[in-house]
Amino acid sequence: MKKTMKRVVAFATFAMMTIALNAQVKAEGYKTISGDFYYIPAAFTYEGYLSLTMRRKTDDVEEIDIYNENFELVKTLSLKSYTEWSESLYFMDLDNNSSDIIVKVSQKLFNSDEKYEYIASIYEDPENSLSKRVGFRIMSEDGTQLQSVMFDETITKDYSLSEYDLYKINGKYYLFVVFKNIDEWHGSMLYLIYEVDSQTTEVKAVKNIPVASPVRHYSMDGRQLDRPRRGINITQNSNGTVTRTLVK
Repeated sequence: MKKTMKRVVAFATFAMMTIALNAQVKAEGYKTISGDFYYIPAAFTYEGYLSLTMRRKTDDVEEIDIYNENFELVKTLSLKSYTEWSESLYFMDLDNNSSDIIVKVSQKLFNSDEKYEYIASIYEDPENSLSKRVGFRIMSEDGTQLQSVMFDETITKDYSLSEYDLYKINGKYYLFVVFKNIDEWHGSMLYLIYEVDSQTTEVKAVKNIPVASPVRHYSMDGRQLDRPRRGINITQNSNGTVTRTLVK
């Protein structure tokens, strides 16, 4: 029994030594990169591999470094004004139940050439970065505008652009431009949906979808409230429905 235990211990020790000898981390020739970390999904690259991007911003200049699968720098985009900055696309592949990642640039999403493209917002006042975003442009890395889309004034009057979402659904890509109502306490949402067609280098409007949300709040005795209060509230929603909620 003791001999068996000794053999087991000896074997375990030898195995651990073997693992320790084989499990070495290659430390030579390491690379250091800095900035905000983003991806380009393999489906959006010309070579068909996942790419890494790093974003840096100094004053009014946004620089995006693009690396290949070996972490070698292949290109730097230098965007010299906030009107040229690339918007973040929150991408989710619903066909494969993938979690969302943030995409700043792509190669094959908006067309099929080797140049990188991105979305830049159009501001109501180009001299004021705090002004409303009233549309967007699809831009090429060389500064060429591939497409310009303006939002309807009836939307930008009451809604403020919140974010850009990108979904893959049944093999197609859709750009969701998300708006939030600027006057309501809860802020009802509105989605402008565009189908992305890389063959024609354009996005096509699909549908505007308002999302039901509270627009008016009343007390049990019928008084209109500026926001829900403690107790039972009667809420009128943007789609015409009425609900009762209890606020503790």
